Amino acid sequence: MIFIGCEKDDDSGNRSIILDGNDCIRVEYSESLATLNRNKFTIEGWVEGDSILGDDTPALWMIGDAAGGNELGMYFDHTEPNEIIIVVDNQIVIDVVPQKYDYYHQYVFFAITVDYPNIKLYLNGAEEKSATMPDSIKFMWNDFLIGADTDSVNAKLGNWWYGSIDEVRLSKEVLPPETIEFHHKNPDKLTEHFTPTGLDSLIGLWRFNTENESVIFDASNSGNSGEIITDEGVDWRNQ
Repeated sequence: MIFIGCEKDDDSGNRSIILDGNDCIRVEYSESLATLNRNKFTIEGWVEGDSILGDDTPALWMIGDAAGGNELGMYFDHTEPNEIIIVVDNQIVIDVVPQKYDYYHQYVFFAITVDYPNIKLYLNGAEEKSATMPDSIKFMWNDFLIGADTDSVNAKLGNWWYGSIDEVRLSKEVLPPETIEFHHKNPDKLTEHFTPTGLDSLIGLWRFNTENESVIFDASNSGNSGEIITDEGVDWRNQ
């Protein structure tokens, strides 16, 4: 894909992927993902939950550690409506129940910024909560998962996500609040003003616009396409 201006240019349609509790996307560790070890990055995306089955806490995304634990992950607690949990180095650092958003009935835009030792959660363009991380993030050689988490030592997936996910973005820079707010208000745009280097920090852009049963292509041209892991295939939703 070649970026033209600052808008999405994928003409295959505006879709999202639906994960039904037995599917996820796995992005293999790469040199570009290794830049996250600088502990300065941003993860963004749109999500809408569905009814939760089972006793696990669904993972929206997760990166493991070398010991099989959780280096960084975002979860939604099924026992408390809308409760969002952020885990760093196997410790809960953010646990919040937003009152203004109902991700079961509408898309919610989230952003996580990491600027060690600070981590911030944004919802629909506004800062929701911040915290101090217990340690710097060390991703080692683990994959980036969307829609599940894993015990990387035993290679066991779990905590499956139920619902729709759209336009997940990964930047190797800490995006300022005004950019995050702009992304929420303008979901079809990546930058407010075009510059030749405006998208250089983007190392992952998974749009889910093309229905493909095996691969989610990385539209950032960083080579971080994701493998769809599923037993019976995934569904797609037109926006």
